Amino acid sequence: MAAEICATYAYDLSQLLACLAREEFLVPGGRSRGMTYHLPGEQLPTPEQVFAAPLSSSEHYEASSEGC
Repeated sequence: MAAEICATYAYDLSQLLACLAREEFLVPGGRSRGMTYHLPGEQLPTPEQVFAAPLSSSEHYEASSEGC
């Protein structure tokens, strides 16, 4: 996913992330294409935490469209 938003080749990006993990700037998890990284001391959110809350941006769009 990060390669999709960066102007970097996937191989170069994976090498950079691996280097940051070796230097302990990032904590790796998973394997191969399922590899994830997060900051030390932080935990990845659970799917329930990510998808349970309503999207505040959609509420904003609904509220702003009423005034038009």
